[in-house]
Amino acid sequence: MSYYFCDDGNNYNGDGCDANCVIEYGYECSGGDLYTADTCTEKCGNGINIGINECDDGDTVSGDGCSSTCEIEEGW
Repeated sequence: MSYYFCDDGNNYNGDGCDANCVIEYGYECSGGDLYTADTCTEKCGNGINIGINECDDGDTVSGDGCSSTCEIEEGW
């Protein structure tokens, strides 16, 4: 079963969890429970760069200019 709903403790769009408590495209959210808000981060390796990651070339392989953690590698 997929996890589509989130609660990051606010009603703002554009931060990974929208005002309707739905995970926004390109993000993943986790960690929330009854007393703690979810933490939403930009996915790495999906080829979508929303702007938080330095790069996203669609994979999580280092050595091709964009590292497995979506950071620009030295020399590129």
